Amino acid sequence: MNFPSNFPSGPVIVVLFVGMMVAAGIYGSIVQRKRREELFELAQRLGLDFNPGHDEGIPCHFDFLKQLDKGDNRYATNVISGIFSQNT
Repeated sequence: MNFPSNFPSGPVIVVLFVGMMVAAGIYGSIVQRKRREELFELAQRLGLDFNPGHDEGIPCHFDFLKQLDKGDNRYATNVISGIFSQNT
């Protein structure tokens, strides 16, 4: 694009960038909510429990998986648990 020499391109770029970041945040939130709803429905269909919150006990239950012992903020989200039976 050829803008006139007095066109304030700096502020326009900043506004566009901020707008894209806001749109990405809104989109991510919508996708996350939809994923949680679908996982909840799956758990209900299978007769299992669903916990959308942070579960910090997962690394303790699977301590044989050494990768779960690395890094910060070791927790799981969107956990489906229970006893699965194919006859349900």
